[in-house]
Amino acid sequence: MKATHMSTVLSGAQFSHHNDLYALLPKRPKLIPELIFIPESDTRVAVYGAYQPRILTCVQGINTLAVFLERLDGVNVLESVLTDDATMSRENALGMLSLLFRYGFLEEGEGLDDGAPSHLASYCGRFVDNTRLHANRTAALQSARRRRLALVCPEDVSSLLQHALAPMAASIDVLTERPTSSALPWDDALIIFDGSESDVFRQACADGLHQAGVRYLSCIIGADRTLVGPYTLPNISASYQCARTQCEQPSPANDRQEVAFRAVYAAHELGQILLGLSSESYLNKVVSHSHRGEGEYTLAYKVARIPGTALSGLGHAAYRPPGEEAFTAWQHHIGTRLPPQGLLPPRSHQMHFTLDNLNRHASRPVRLHGQQHINLPDSALAERCPPPWRMSAMPSQPLTLANLGWLLRHATGYQKGEDGTLRRIAPSGGQLLSCDMFVVVRRPLPEIPCGAWFYLGEKHQLVRIDGIDCQQLEHLLQHPEEPISLIISGNLNRVRGKYNDFSYNIVNLDAGVVNQYCALSARAAGWTLREDHGVDLQWLASLLFFTQQDNPHILCQVLHVQAPPSQGEPCPAPLYETASSLVAVSHRPRPAAAPASPTPAALSSLATVHRDEPLSALLERRRATYDYADSPFPETWLNTLIAVAHAGLEQSRLRGMPALPMEPWILLPEASGELAAGIYQCSQADRRYWRKRDSGFGRAHLADCINQLAFHKAGALLMWVADLEKTLHDHGAAGYRMQLQNAAASAMQCWLAALDCGLTGTLAGGVIEEGLIRHAGADGYREAPLFCLVLASPPPAEGV
Repeated sequence: MKATHMSTVLSGAQFSHHNDLYALLPKRPKLIPELIFIPESDTRVAVYGAYQPRILTCVQGINTLAVFLERLDGVNVLESVLTDDATMSRENALGMLSLLFRYGFLEEGEGLDDGAPSHLASYCGRFVDNTRLHANRTAALQSARRRRLALVCPEDVSSLLQHALAPMAASIDVLTERPTSSALPWDDALIIFDGSESDVFRQACADGLHQAGVRYLSCIIGADRTLVGPYTLPNISASYQCARTQCEQPSPANDRQEVAFRAVYAAHELGQILLGLSSESYLNKVVSHSHRGEGEYTLAYKVARIPGTALSGLGHAAYRPPGEEAFTAWQHHIGTRLPPQGLLPPRSHQMHFTLDNLNRHASRPVRLHGQQHINLPDSALAERCPPPWRMSAMPSQPLTLANLGWLLRHATGYQKGEDGTLRRIAPSGGQLLSCDMFVVVRRPLPEIPCGAWFYLGEKHQLVRIDGIDCQQLEHLLQHPEEPISLIISGNLNRVRGKYNDFSYNIVNLDAGVVNQYCALSARAAGWTLREDHGVDLQWLASLLFFTQQDNPHILCQVLHVQAPPSQGEPCPAPLYETASSLVAVSHRPRPAAAPASPTPAALSSLATVHRDEPLSALLERRRATYDYADSPFPETWLNTLIAVAHAGLEQSRLRGMPALPMEPWILLPEASGELAAGIYQCSQADRRYWRKRDSGFGRAHLADCINQLAFHKAGALLMWVADLEKTLHDHGAAGYRMQLQNAAASAMQCWLAALDCGLTGTLAGGVIEEGLIRHAGADGYREAPLFCLVLASPPPAEGV
């Protein structure tokens, strides 16, 4: 059982300071009647009956808690529940109420049908918190009972499936012939495959449903395992055939009782979807069941959606190699895209209602490193270096221990408070500590010997990694000439608990943000920074983490840093002077004439208004904000930010990123100057090349394109849209990783430029692909949104 990790004071403070959170509380809070309370002490009570047992703590005593809970009858309005009285202040009442809301103990009393209770209604009440798609059990049942279902299944299980689904559907039709019409009367379908010859007909039905745009859940039942899912959304998710190829097909099922049991299990999963209670956006799991009579348990495995992994421990399963285009296309569409608004918002993306953020933040990641620690001193660069887009000519700074620490602190998101302590703001704002940084020193610097080091940001230290074969490390890094290499790693385990299948995207987006921090800091210091996308990251991870299997970390990117040598200073030889390393360095192909990077003067023309502050101060203001002014977005700043976005993409290419097909789009909910509200495809910085993609897009449609309520009040959204078809064809699965990093790096530069212009906002990964498909005619694959920057003018100060 989970104890309370969040106090009522902290929970209440979050809800009182965020209007969007407060607005989501029930208007007439009602405690779900399925709860069972068991006192543990005078101040603690265990609560059972919801989807997860919890422990509540009330310092005023459980008698005071009982009096407060009596108010939650579904009749009292929210404000009367929170009224001050002799037992509990408004602040304490809001804290306790918000905590009950987070735990799923409350439902909306308004509109709740108090008719005859049923097992299905009770189930909806207990699990409605999984997605919060519906406010109470009545709304969940009413929504499901408006859906019309089609069944494609073996004849001997048809009656069982109809009996299982009848309480939660308006009508059920069993298909006996392939649907050919483009307009079918059904909302959803369930297709059961049992390995028989009739599967050919069922496959034809699936094709017909897909072409007609009918959503369907497929289930393949075999002798020893069952593949449930995916729940296919035509024109949005990949088709059934795409996911089917990921798994070895099971042997035909001859035990008809087993077929019936597995078919009803699939009907239960579809029922979860119809009721809006599924916590997975797309069901896709393998259920293995043994008939050998050895007392083995039935096990369910989620199909892994991380490139390079098999089916979550299902060792006998076959899967497409992760380098193939089909695998990554399937992973992108099935594993990482948010579903349509109002269909299945996954619980993992509504983290205001859970404690995963705090639970992850409280448990420190376990890292492998040695005992030698080097404290990094403060650098004078923090007070001197302006942002690159308004930088005057400055001499390059030496690559010292202090200056290197300045770059590392920026890159990993640590900010120094007034009391001298370091506080972590994760690259994307989520405080998940997803990215770490390794430093490889191949030529000794003052106060730092050669070797592999880990940056311990919370203490601003370099920690030596013991037991690393440095020559093998140099071989994997392909013997770079630069004295310093930076390796960005992502901790998948740390983000997987919060973001599930989106975790691979998150760590690579964060790596792109780290890349941009490094690039800006290196440019401000006058250093050269080169990206190396030819390194075998999997083998490099095995070397750094001493393991080749079940590694929770993945390596995302390798950067090389070098300061220009002083006049007359000879270029020192690499540390590892073996014959092979010297030959590799001397014969490495060099580019003919690399184009010059944009000049500071050219970048300065992109920002029309800025504050007179150094780069360090600007980086320390990069905090996510959700309160926005109710005013149109300034038109000139849109021109500026699109120019910055294209400049950021070009700078990534100059640093070594391949030329990937990507462009920024603008979602403008209200007219701005001569620009009408709409969705604009900005293929170039010049506004003459902007193309309006929508017809009648407005603020009401933002909810279809971005998942958080606060963002619906933004002044403008910038989205980075990639052509995945060309990317995967040219670069395979690595291209998908590079596109995520490319989008995040450009978005981060835009965010900093926006902050410099006095705007506010945040980066966001919760892009709903279906919104662009519906309103802009995007196809979701050749035009796939990867990352988003939410921007607006800041609200006026209080009293102004």
